[in-house]
Amino acid sequence: MSSTLVFVTLGASAAVWLIFKRTKQPKLPPGIPYVEFEDGDNSNERYFLETRSVTTRGYNKYIKNGQPFSMHNAANTDLPLLVLPHKYLDEVKNAQDHQLNLPKVLDQRAGMDKIGGFLLTDETVSVVRTAMSRAITQLVPGMDEKCIMAYKEFMPPCPDWTPTNPFQLLLKVWTRMISHVMVGPQLSQSDEWLNEMMTFIPTVMAASFALRSYRKSMYWTAKYIQPEIKELYRLRGRVAKLLTPLLEERIAIRAKNRATSGKKKDLHADAVQWFVDEYDVKGLKPRADHLARDMLMLSLVSFLSTAATCLGIIYDMMDRPDSFKEICDEMTRVRKEHDGKVTRQSLAQLVVLDSFMKEGQRTNPINQISMDRLALQDYTFKDGLKIAAGVDVAFANELISEDPAHWGPDAAEFDPHRFLRKRQQQEGKLSQSFQVTSITDDMMPFGNGPHACPGRFLASDGMKMMIMNLIYRYEFKYPEGVTERPENNKGHHTMLPNMKMDMLFREKTTLGFS
Repeated sequence: MSSTLVFVTLGASAAVWLIFKRTKQPKLPPGIPYVEFEDGDNSNERYFLETRSVTTRGYNKYIKNGQPFSMHNAANTDLPLLVLPHKYLDEVKNAQDHQLNLPKVLDQRAGMDKIGGFLLTDETVSVVRTAMSRAITQLVPGMDEKCIMAYKEFMPPCPDWTPTNPFQLLLKVWTRMISHVMVGPQLSQSDEWLNEMMTFIPTVMAASFALRSYRKSMYWTAKYIQPEIKELYRLRGRVAKLLTPLLEERIAIRAKNRATSGKKKDLHADAVQWFVDEYDVKGLKPRADHLARDMLMLSLVSFLSTAATCLGIIYDMMDRPDSFKEICDEMTRVRKEHDGKVTRQSLAQLVVLDSFMKEGQRTNPINQISMDRLALQDYTFKDGLKIAAGVDVAFANELISEDPAHWGPDAAEFDPHRFLRKRQQQEGKLSQSFQVTSITDDMMPFGNGPHACPGRFLASDGMKMMIMNLIYRYEFKYPEGVTERPENNKGHHTMLPNMKMDMLFREKTTLGFS
């Protein structure tokens, strides 16, 4: 649930566009090598399927020697993607927004402000970083109830082994859970709201692809012509209509309270209220259309990436029965100690699961690159490296996460206790570092620096709840003929778990983690 994780959705849009758009000759930054396929076959289709091989060759030849390299950039064929070595990380993460900018990269990926007026606004970032983070302890019990209800709603009857698509199941469950945070208990249960949220991401992808058929100078005309972009605006309008009664109610209650007490009150723990508060601080008049825009951005940075990450963790657990049993034993103990109640404190005690999840992020990150920034002006690093305005820079997150130089000789192995051991190296006291939400320089699934994903705390707690409730209520296994985690789906710099394969589920006659 982050500005970093939004690249999963936008990367998919850019990758589809890449197949159909001819590659222009890149303008190379002076002195920086350009890496491409060695045999000369640099077709768009090949870049879509095999980008990782180019990235790996550049990483081994240049990054490991402290040199940057450039390569084909699906999001902007006028200038290549500049992949930077680790030594530039501190400068990039601490650069000012007018120098190296994150929101502008999001727009470059899919033209978000051209296809629906969507922007990663200061209000959205503030709501997630401040109000939502403060409210997590209060939100967790209600989210767990929504999780239980959603499994009952969306899991088909399965007294015996029944095929079901786990990704679609997790996506619907998470949509119900995070909608509880976004719009409160009533609207989050609306089928109309659920349908709009589930439709939004594929609609964004279709609209983004349609935009790429235009010259950049004509982007502004696309919303008047392209049916896919028109539909995205219509969807935003429908969401605004759903939000209008709730928004008007909150504004009226606030006005009444101010009239009687002269003070504003934090009335509800949901994003509608937080946005009303944030608009008030910024001196903005609350409008349903603006609220819909900001709510849809929340969904864009949360829905797909969280469900996909959760699915990958489940695959990893199925491949490691000893770890699966250890995690189940931990869940049983923690549930007993907390009398069956799920709280933020109880979730924090699932330290074996937390370590397993972080190792899953390290070995199968959904973004092969991270820390994307767009240079808004010519920029010179401390060692004299100069990049031109318009250059897209990034770090090779996946390759850093498996590099023995960072992780030792067992870097290629999946070690479930890797991060638990690191947490236990504090004289018997469990360190608060090395958790699944911790930000480090040697793996960056949530980005790094001031722009690190502020929603990672809620997303990780949500995934723990989804995994716990799934194990507690159902047995599951691979379909016949599948014995291990299926190969990831790769497209350009995105690497997602297989989301098409059905798994077999069976409802437990006796609830529990055994």
